[in-house]
Amino acid sequence: FITNGPYADTIVFICKLDDGGGGNRRDRKICGFILDKGTPGLTQSKPLRKMGMHSSPTGELFLEDVRVGKERLIGETEDIPARSGAKDTFSMERSGVAAMALGIVEECLQLCVGYARTRVAFGKPIGEFQLIQLKLAKMEVARMNIQNIVFRQIEMASQGKPLQLAEASAVKLYTAQACMEVCLEAVQLFGGNGYMAEYEVEQLARDAKVLQIYSGTDEIQVSQIARSLLGVDALERQLECPNRRAELSAVVRLRFCVRHAACEIRRRQRRRPARRHRIQPPPSFALPSVWTAMSRPSSA
Repeated sequence: FITNGPYADTIVFICKLDDGGGGNRRDRKICGFILDKGTPGLTQSKPLRKMGMHSSPTGELFLEDVRVGKERLIGETEDIPARSGAKDTFSMERSGVAAMALGIVEECLQLCVGYARTRVAFGKPIGEFQLIQLKLAKMEVARMNIQNIVFRQIEMASQGKPLQLAEASAVKLYTAQACMEVCLEAVQLFGGNGYMAEYEVEQLARDAKVLQIYSGTDEIQVSQIARSLLGVDALERQLECPNRRAELSAVVRLRFCVRHAACEIRRRQRRRPARRHRIQPPPSFALPSVWTAMSRPSSA
């Protein structure tokens, strides 16, 4: 699903090369190239009907036997992949979600504050109820957090320090989820009116949902953040160097042997029979004299 896909005159594609070797898809080289509208084999679909974001046309692109020359490549060749450039593109796209989320949250908060002041229930404005105040307070906290993230991005960009991919993923994950929560709370605060198309909060809720989907779903962002924390991406970059790959392979084998030895020790310890403790019998005690007399048979 490509934004502006139905009407785009110039399209940038980021694709993985298939050399026919049948290897791991993650190891395939990445290249970016440009196609113009009307290129033989390129088909642009009509705008698709969507849940929200109706002002942004979305369509599909189909490629069938499209052939392009090397002059269409963007700064790389088949021997020099563009994986880093693709990550920079994703980082820029994901970091832009924060600004979109901030606009939606600010609009939701403004509508909710106005509605809480004018909507009367049980003889007084609903803004005087503590539960409504709690909703408004949480919306304001979310707005402040997202605003601080946006301001931090602007400050870093002015210093020439773009967000890394994992940082951009964290920004997108938090801001998209916070925005969606605010929109749903806004619909709840408006009650039945919030479900009607006459009021804007239902449209904002539909628009906000796409922030958790496009440019990588929330699940993809979680995976990217975790991979960065665990150093998986750094290890893969080191593996791209043949010499470093051999060194890391030896280190990995050594770590495997150490872990295997530790597991074997724990396994043997579990198999070792537990020390048996001798159970002492309970101490004997004498029955009371009255009980002894009652238990004897009567001579009569």
